[in-house]
Amino acid sequence: MMFPRWMMSFLVALLTWVLSTPPGTAEDDPLVTYHLGVYLETDQPAAVQPALQLDWPAFQHLLHTRWDQGYQVVDLEIAPDNEHFSAVFGWGSAKQEIRVGATQAAFAQHLTKQTQRGFTLTDLEVTRDPHGRMRYAGVWTHLDEPRLVSYNMSYSQFMNLNAARQAMGWELVDVESAASEALTFHYAAIWQAAGAPTLWIAPTSWPDFHATYHDLHGQGFRLIDMEQQADGRYFGVFVASCAPDYLWAGRTFMGSPAGVSELSGPMLGPEHLIDYEVIQDPHQSADHPEKTPPGRTACGWVDTLNWGGLITLLYTTINEYPLQADIDGIPKNLRLHNTGSAGPED
Repeated sequence: MMFPRWMMSFLVALLTWVLSTPPGTAEDDPLVTYHLGVYLETDQPAAVQPALQLDWPAFQHLLHTRWDQGYQVVDLEIAPDNEHFSAVFGWGSAKQEIRVGATQAAFAQHLTKQTQRGFTLTDLEVTRDPHGRMRYAGVWTHLDEPRLVSYNMSYSQFMNLNAARQAMGWELVDVESAASEALTFHYAAIWQAAGAPTLWIAPTSWPDFHATYHDLHGQGFRLIDMEQQADGRYFGVFVASCAPDYLWAGRTFMGSPAGVSELSGPMLGPEHLIDYEVIQDPHQSADHPEKTPPGRTACGWVDTLNWGGLITLLYTTINEYPLQADIDGIPKNLRLHNTGSAGPED
């Protein structure tokens, strides 16, 4: 059977394209939205459902409800559209105020005003509006706990300032970044006095970030803050700790905080959600290696559990706590990690 010349040319071109295009690099490879949850065992007496991707009126209403119930915002997350807001709550009675969408000049003025009123900036978000202008949002808490804040820094300025402040006893607790259309990055950060030693992991790919996550875990450090930059790289802040922790990644956020019996999803004993992020990546970004195998670490023994892409319903036991989750449409090879399943050995 003979094919027309035009068909042969088409088949040759198609075969050449297929053979020359590595998996996951096709131009139409779609970005998938993932929800990341960072859990760490804390001394919190109770946990409550986080606010996820709400518009501003609904977010405000839930904020006041949670404040009246005796909770505080410990992590604020603003979607790239600057119109949807998320918050992680922890137990606390100190008064809080939140401001979003401020220009840099307005943010600077408000920061000074709040400091004079006795409010400390405890969480910071930096985004870009549809016109490319940098916007600032912050959570101010009325407490007697000094913190240092710097913003609109280049990478080198941030690195130098972080080294200088850590040398003086200030520990990094929050880092944010925003990028121009040309991917020029600006950083903002908060430092806390007299805290446990922290490490900042510079922006890197997800496989490298994940491998570093496991390496530092074995050295006695726990992830407390992470973010995806506009160029797709990840960075994070780690604190010296051997507390049990947990990292969730999935298309839907099923990571319910502990102690909320009316919610479906994982119930993780004493671990509490401390950081929530929304990222976008192709499927292949979730297929990363297990660089650090289970075994003995500075904090005892570490176990790792992987969920295969074909598993949609799993009931098992992690850290001796029941874990039940219905993963709807989980991407192929996406892994759920549970490290630090044991504390220091006796």
